[in-house]
Amino acid sequence: MSLGWQELIVIFLILLLLFGPRMPEIGRSLGKGIKSFKEGLMGIEETPSATPESKKEASAEKESQEASAESASAAPAPTTGGPGDTSNEKTV
Repeated sequence: MSLGWQELIVIFLILLLLFGPRMPEIGRSLGKGIKSFKEGLMGIEETPSATPESKKEASAEKESQEASAESASAAPAPTTGGPGDTSNEKTV
């Protein structure tokens, strides 16, 4: 047994009475949810389209940035010889 058009209208009217004042809020939140879902799908579609060359370029750029960061952090800090210096070396 299926629902006829008369039963559907009665159900719709009951739902309208229950959720009538909140309908704009519900519609707004549904619209925002659908929009964010579509934006998420667009991001997923763009990711696999990257060419292997662009992936190689991005990894090479990342490696060069890491190498420059390592060389900057590996440089020894200069000694100042100030009042708080407890090293045995004397600066001339």
